[in-house]
Amino acid sequence: MEITNPQLIPIKKIKSEVVQDEEGNQTIAIHRGRLQKMLFEEVQKINKVQLNKKYIKHSLSSGGINLQFETGEDQVDILLGADGINSLVRKEIFPEASLRSAGQVYWRGVSKTNLPNSLKNLGREAWGKQIRFGFSQIQHDEVYWFAVANEEHLKEANEVGRKEYVSKLFQNFSSVVKELITNTQESQIHQTIIQDLKRLPIWHKGNVCLIGDAAHATTPNMGQGACQGIEDAYYIGRGLPKSLQNTEESFHQFQLNRRKKVDYIVNNS
Repeated sequence: MEITNPQLIPIKKIKSEVVQDEEGNQTIAIHRGRLQKMLFEEVQKINKVQLNKKYIKHSLSSGGINLQFETGEDQVDILLGADGINSLVRKEIFPEASLRSAGQVYWRGVSKTNLPNSLKNLGREAWGKQIRFGFSQIQHDEVYWFAVANEEHLKEANEVGRKEYVSKLFQNFSSVVKELITNTQESQIHQTIIQDLKRLPIWHKGNVCLIGDAAHATTPNMGQGACQGIEDAYYIGRGLPKSLQNTEESFHQFQLNRRKKVDYIVNNS
């Protein structure tokens, strides 16, 4: 991700090794929905996956964990709460947990746009006066973009409409920025207040463990939310024991392995 001025001129040119290692592996930008679909299709080949199971609450019993969904009930041995920043599993086991506002409003969308060759294959984040606009190509004719401003802009954005307001806010930026906004449908522009999760001292309770944003939600400034969820899954997958008698200890080790890096990212972001 290059940091640029509003006209997309880099403040400092980055070196290629930042986005490519010695083996040729490169940074890839991909639509999150497509990544989820790819993972889902691979997991389905080796395991049963049940969708349409909206979690309501759970309770413990001698037989394990009783799960209540909108569509019925089920019983499991282990529950991993991977249900995001507004986690209902977290609310059930740690009701005192709280979110923190960063005092900023965040717009994001996917634009049907073909970028010029000079802007492909590398993310940009343009810095203006207390506003930012970033984008990355995610397909040959699709570009993901985000825009950030102080929370005070939210009221007027709601009054005049998201697309019109963001267009006006970034009217002095590069023509590429304006084109990206123009080529995005109003209904596809998401708006939210940036939040993170106040540090939880512990992520697990019995055979229930939180992972990803449910455990350590961060602001999007470092682009590390989904990445840290994937790293959590890697450690959980390697660490869970064959015997359920050691599950709580494996969750404890998982937290020890992940705590330092996660805290660093949340605090810096």
